[in-house]
Amino acid sequence: MDIRSALFPTLARITAEPFRLMHLAAGLGAFLAMLIWAVHLGGLGMPLALRMPAAQWHAHELVFGYGGAVLAGIFMGAPPRGLSRRAFVLMAAGLWLAGRAAIAGSAGLPPALVALLDLGFAPLVGAPMIAQMLRRPRLQTGVFVIILGVHWAANLAVHLDWTGFAPGLARAGFLAGILACGMMNAWFGGRLTQGMVRNRVMQARARGVQARGGGRDPLWAEAGAVAGLGLAAAAVLGLPWAVAPLLTLAGVAVLARVIAWRVRGGADAMLAAFLAAHLGLGAGALLWAAALWGAQDLVTAVHLMAIAALSGMSMAVMARGALGQTGRALAAPPLLAAGFAALFAAAVLRAGGAIGAPLALWLLAWALWLGAMGPVLCGPRLRPGTPGARPVPERR
Repeated sequence: MDIRSALFPTLARITAEPFRLMHLAAGLGAFLAMLIWAVHLGGLGMPLALRMPAAQWHAHELVFGYGGAVLAGIFMGAPPRGLSRRAFVLMAAGLWLAGRAAIAGSAGLPPALVALLDLGFAPLVGAPMIAQMLRRPRLQTGVFVIILGVHWAANLAVHLDWTGFAPGLARAGFLAGILACGMMNAWFGGRLTQGMVRNRVMQARARGVQARGGGRDPLWAEAGAVAGLGLAAAAVLGLPWAVAPLLTLAGVAVLARVIAWRVRGGADAMLAAFLAAHLGLGAGALLWAAALWGAQDLVTAVHLMAIAALSGMSMAVMARGALGQTGRALAAPPLLAAGFAALFAAAVLRAGGAIGAPLALWLLAWALWLGAMGPVLCGPRLRPGTPGARPVPERR
């Protein structure tokens, strides 16, 4: 086959739908950012020309670089008036990449230019959502706008530090950004998880198997998890005394949701990843609160939430979304299941204080994810009933 005849359709596909290009960028960004961090920790030097400390670059690229790409792949819908969908996708991806390049070469650029390039991404992604919200208000769209706004405000706090306007604010910005991503996982990831649990029970009963689980998601628990994490993110930036109580509320609410879903018996790898991420989110919130009260190390709590809850959940959300939107069966292929296992093992080891092994497992996890999901994100949409696709729906 001629290379061009194979390459051009692939490029056309990944630039036609936001989730394809942005989630491919997120996976590649997660792997490369940690690989550069591994080089630095290994004593080989930082291969980037950074203005900020290397540890702050590391945190920023995972919370706002990787996290921003994940959010964009979910949030980007209809393009602004006057733009084609492909032009919108390419513009957003280009601005995201420009932000990564500007921060990587920040030592040779004016801080204001670095901030402008990096902070310009979220408004571009969010503008169509805000316009849609004004035309036709919906709860989910409104929550998405709030999450993106909190995430952007946290990034702004980091840049205010880097530009010299608010020295020392970057740390609060990173913590607020992590909590904004946790808010997204509690809202969107939680609703996906509940739907998966219900479908599992219904499918089992359709086969004549007695299945338990699928309990209703308590409204107070969902609201407590989402609001607790969102308000904690805002409180980090202005009311630090309120963070610990809000995180306690969020942690209890997240774990209450997991209990309410009443999953019994073995779960497939995809559902298991969603459930493990929720456990990491709940435990991470409670440990974070304990750290603020002096009973726990904050670094441990933050890394548990960042790896198990944020990375684990987004890895699962992106995979499930890609499989579903390309017509494939919603089951984790072996490479993806191995990637889930490696990432959650990394979270446990990092929470235990290790550094080298979790870093290696993180790289392995994302290499496996890219190996499993790269062909899906670049490949064609499958017709029901074809190999690897969803089965043909039964007629009733």
